[in-house]
Amino acid sequence: MTDIEPGLARIRRLFTRLDELGRPEARPAPLEASTVEGFEARNGLRLPEGYRRYLLEFGDADTGLLALAAYGTPLAGQDEAEGYFRCSTAPFPLTRAWAGTPEELEQYREELGEDADHLDPDDFYDIAGGPRDGMLHLGGTRSQLYAWLVLNGPHEGEVWVDGTGYAPDGWVAPAGDMLQEFVPERWWHALRDEPWFPAVEEPVGGPGFLDLTGDCLARIVLRAQIRRAVPADAVRAADERLRALRHGDEYDFRNLLRQRV
Repeated sequence: MTDIEPGLARIRRLFTRLDELGRPEARPAPLEASTVEGFEARNGLRLPEGYRRYLLEFGDADTGLLALAAYGTPLAGQDEAEGYFRCSTAPFPLTRAWAGTPEELEQYREELGEDADHLDPDDFYDIAGGPRDGMLHLGGTRSQLYAWLVLNGPHEGEVWVDGTGYAPDGWVAPAGDMLQEFVPERWWHALRDEPWFPAVEEPVGGPGFLDLTGDCLARIVLRAQIRRAVPADAVRAADERLRALRHGDEYDFRNLLRQRV
């Protein structure tokens, strides 16, 4: 069994740092044990230990991993979730990234011709059940990538992302390389060489819930540190550098500093 204590200790440290930076609103309220146990009893399961401990010590997952998600499903809302977003306790069927069945791959090749040449045959394989079996919906990004927590099997406790809405280029895959979709680093990379820029905590990486949550929280801490660190006379220049990247509102540095403390 994976040791979850280092991940929990890291998250404690990051929430404490947010408190020190004057962002106590970022710290969630722990869930009551009766809330977690009631959900488990109603669904005939025990939640993965890392996720369970996070709920009991820190609160619901939409405050950490999915703090910037557009479509979060807190534990309290899981019983009302319907259709696509419904929790499934069936065995998790995937062994690696999955983009569809071999039959679907052949269909794409017939329909798209050479435009399907980039599709990897290894991502198309038969599975027992549905691709979201054995998972609990956590939330999704504004680009409609949906994060799910694996509830059982060898990948229990991992976060997988469902991007099958982008078929044929979508897939269900471990979320280890999806941190960018939840807390993008593009907006601050252009400023990393500034003398006032804070030290960056490098991500742990991997799809484990606690590791990914910690990586996201570390970037939320970084945002708060930037608000504190940037000199007042450097705001305009920083904003202009970011706007030059031409990537919309996420590069509006003045907006980033709107809640400066």
